Amino acid sequence: MIWKLTPQQERRVQSLIPTCCNWEDGSCVRLDMPCPQQLSVSRINCTWFRRAVLPGHPELYESIIKNNGGM
Repeated sequence: MIWKLTPQQERRVQSLIPTCCNWEDGSCVRLDMPCPQQLSVSRINCTWFRRAVLPGHPELYESIIKNNGGM
């Protein structure tokens, strides 16, 4: 599942990427490649980011879920 973002949500998500435990200097340590979420525009395509980072920001998480028709 890939969640679509509004421009405001996209800015917030981009600001949270460096808080991911797998993020290091623009790369995903877990995948050993560039961070897929950082490369994404207007979508959440990283399962780890969606499951581990977003729930720590309930207001943003809820707005994204509502924007995408629920879970």
